[in-house]
Amino acid sequence: MSYSAGPFDWSTLDLWSRRHPSAPAILALSNRPPLLWGGLPGCIAAIADRLKEAGVAANARIALSMPPGAEAATVCLAAMRTGIAVPLNPELTVSETASALERLRPHILVYRAGLPGGAERIAHELGVPTLAVEWSAQDIAGWPRLAPASGAALPVAEDDTLAAPDGTRMILQTSGTTAQPKLVPLTEENLFAAAAALIESLALTERDRALNLLPQFHIGGLWDLVGAPLLSGGSVICGGTFSRAALAAGCALSPSWVQLVPSMIRSVLETPTLEMASTLRLLRSVSAPLPPALKQEAEARLGLPVVEIYGMTETAGVIASNPLAPSQQRPGSVGLRAGVGIVLLRPSGEPAGPGEEGEVVVRGRQVSPGYLAASAGDAVAFSTEGFHTGDLGRMDADGHLWLQGRLKDLINRGGEMVSPAEIEAALLSLDGVADAAAFAVPHPTLGEEIEAAIVLAGDGGDFAGSDAALAALRPILGHGRVPARLHIIDALPRTSGGKLQRSRLAARFSLASEPDAAAEPVKPAQSWPQRPLARWIAEIWASVLRKEVMGGDEDFFQSGGTSLQAAQTAAIIQDRYPDYILYVSSVYEAPTPVLQAAFLTAHYPEMVARIIGAQFHGCSASEAPVTEEVRAYFRGAIADPLPSVPRGSAPNPPAVFILSPPRSGSTLLRAMLAGHPGLFAPPELYLLSHSDLASRRAWYGPAHASQLEGLPRALMGAEGCDADTAAALVAEMEKVGTSMPEIYHRLQSAIGERMLVDKTPFYGVHPGVLAACETTFDGAFYVHLSRHPYGMIRSFDQARLGQLWWPRLAGPQAGATCPLSSRQLAELIWEHVHHNVTGFLDSIPAARRIHVRYEDLVDQPEATCRRLCACLGIAFDPAMLEPLGDPSRRMTDGLRPGSRMIGDPKFHAHRGIDRESARRWKQDYDEDFLSDATWALADALGHGERLGKAEERIVFEV
Repeated sequence: MSYSAGPFDWSTLDLWSRRHPSAPAILALSNRPPLLWGGLPGCIAAIADRLKEAGVAANARIALSMPPGAEAATVCLAAMRTGIAVPLNPELTVSETASALERLRPHILVYRAGLPGGAERIAHELGVPTLAVEWSAQDIAGWPRLAPASGAALPVAEDDTLAAPDGTRMILQTSGTTAQPKLVPLTEENLFAAAAALIESLALTERDRALNLLPQFHIGGLWDLVGAPLLSGGSVICGGTFSRAALAAGCALSPSWVQLVPSMIRSVLETPTLEMASTLRLLRSVSAPLPPALKQEAEARLGLPVVEIYGMTETAGVIASNPLAPSQQRPGSVGLRAGVGIVLLRPSGEPAGPGEEGEVVVRGRQVSPGYLAASAGDAVAFSTEGFHTGDLGRMDADGHLWLQGRLKDLINRGGEMVSPAEIEAALLSLDGVADAAAFAVPHPTLGEEIEAAIVLAGDGGDFAGSDAALAALRPILGHGRVPARLHIIDALPRTSGGKLQRSRLAARFSLASEPDAAAEPVKPAQSWPQRPLARWIAEIWASVLRKEVMGGDEDFFQSGGTSLQAAQTAAIIQDRYPDYILYVSSVYEAPTPVLQAAFLTAHYPEMVARIIGAQFHGCSASEAPVTEEVRAYFRGAIADPLPSVPRGSAPNPPAVFILSPPRSGSTLLRAMLAGHPGLFAPPELYLLSHSDLASRRAWYGPAHASQLEGLPRALMGAEGCDADTAAALVAEMEKVGTSMPEIYHRLQSAIGERMLVDKTPFYGVHPGVLAACETTFDGAFYVHLSRHPYGMIRSFDQARLGQLWWPRLAGPQAGATCPLSSRQLAELIWEHVHHNVTGFLDSIPAARRIHVRYEDLVDQPEATCRRLCACLGIAFDPAMLEPLGDPSRRMTDGLRPGSRMIGDPKFHAHRGIDRESARRWKQDYDEDFLSDATWALADALGHGERLGKAEERIVFEV
């Protein structure tokens, strides 16, 4: 027979007492007689009566200093029935106990003598009355003997600054990874709702028996493993402090479920002779992230489902819980919501969509009313939206939640925010790593640097030292996320509840301290690489980093390099070889001179031949065609950066959107439009494709951050500020979560009567982004720019644009290397973007859209510009025909003197409006290779010319 999961109250215990009085309710180890259900209500009442005799009021704070066990359980329940239970850590030192009692100001202390903190002596010094409890191994489990109180409980003052809300039955301190734990009041409503959620999540019945080996001053040991088992009519084994011996003794009493933290699970698996109770039906993992490898090992060796949950003190326990059946669980997820409402909020405060990262905010009856005596910074965690957990997470469409780390733990490495959870997951994926933690240490130029500590499993596998582990880590993590140093230690510092204490690691391994000579062997002095190309690269990098020597295997970023310095190295090479376009992302993809040499050899063989003075013999012209299988793969690889369309309070004024694939002449067209006094045409903004600036930054990451310079350049042009001010404005908007409609509104307000032109080829990739143009603006205009597919493919290939576009398409979770050829990728992008744009524009009134062919733009520029002006309702201006004029006004310069603009880095090397540029593809290809689908779309757009019938098959200068 089972009991429904709530609603519960204290009378539920009486119900179960009447229903099966002879069944055990609370058990202890060492063959002590159990407390039967028939005696449980009387036991709790007897303890409560003694408290009332001491004058304890309903809102009085009852401090409990007791070791974990059956008596701690019943005394806490009795304290909750009488007043407000305030459990203390029994292992506190004398000074810690004094600090806790001074802060909590209890009205009475219930204690067991002999604990290290000497709580009774400190209470006496503070004038707090005490009540001693005692028991022996022969006593019934959970039924202590109580001495008379040393005096009447202190009265509750009317101006008590720690006064808790009505109905509060427990005050807990948060896990204590900081110097000053927060005080969390939990009401009867919170506690009973949380118990109901736990019972439902585990399908508990009166036949279930919990094994409690957790500390009984945290919610897990106090309520998960006492309140919930008893309210379900079952029983609990109070086994005291966790040890392998205690676990074995507890298993002898036939538990059906046990709750442990991951470090305890690991200890269990290290037991030479592992024997778990055959009665166990599940193991519940709490308090800290459970590494997937540890979960798999535990399930395989124990033969039990391991149910990872997510909970907090502030929610009286469970927030989310995995399904019981392993087949219904999702790797790495903490499960589905349990009794609460969960919403993920973007920095802007708007709900995040499925798969999108946001802060976990919890609402419902389980949520505490709010911290007691909270600072202003802590108090804001509780708002009308719910409880802001401070955890970053993402949720899929089915409601499964994944945690990405803590907001406060993010590492700001040179302006790039890095989540320690990402690094830890990568470390734990390595064979031989049992536990891992990433943390920040101060750095003189980056602000913060990433370091990590690991605990090896067994003999550590292949990791004889930290260098071997770092080498294994580099292929997994994106560059700029690999720890600068990796420390091998015996154990990570954790609280008694299993919470990681990063601050202790940061203090121990600060870069300001001297490395441990035993742990960190002295590395040999570096020497220049032997191979000419790697040496050439190392010399450039060393000059930027101001190093005397740079070795072939030295990492650019671990040598102190910043994103700005990475851009400088790319610019130096670009200046020396202006015929080639080198992107800063190459430094992230290949961050050592040896790796960079291999990268350049693979992607820029002609340039490498010129660098080392060798003869270039050309590349193979054969290419695999775009098949339906290739097309399906491409479409499946595209990630959506905009799960939901953000909306402003009212549509913004009209804007102009240039919609085209890359390398279609959009930079030329933008520069021409920028010459008109009625238009404001900055470089690519990349705004509509993301919900806010923070998600945009995360999408592009450090390797492609330079592609986001269009917005600061637009702010410089619109508001008249310098580059540093514009960058600071963008950083502030990223921090506060300014929405994209708000940013557009700011730009449009600053430019006055001029019409904003947004030229961002990426918009055409996603129909949802195109739809956002209509919802964000009132009557937007659209310029559909097309170029012959061969012309676009040729230009895309020469610019090595796949280095930028594949990560942009596949998203931050994908690798940097595209499995498609450059020609395949270019053709697929051309077809995909034009397919989306033509479909979108079918629904737009003809008066607000115009189709422009690149070939017409360069062959008949004035006529084309006049057509554009007529569509936009503005007069033609001859300055539109001088795209190279006034780079500052047209924003065809970079952010800073000498830097390049984004879009077409070689724009100023062109000859302005060059009609020959539309025909150069005819010299490069000997036979047609486009797919039928691409040709069908090309014919519809007026680009039907095939190679076999190409006019003027002549050779042009390149």
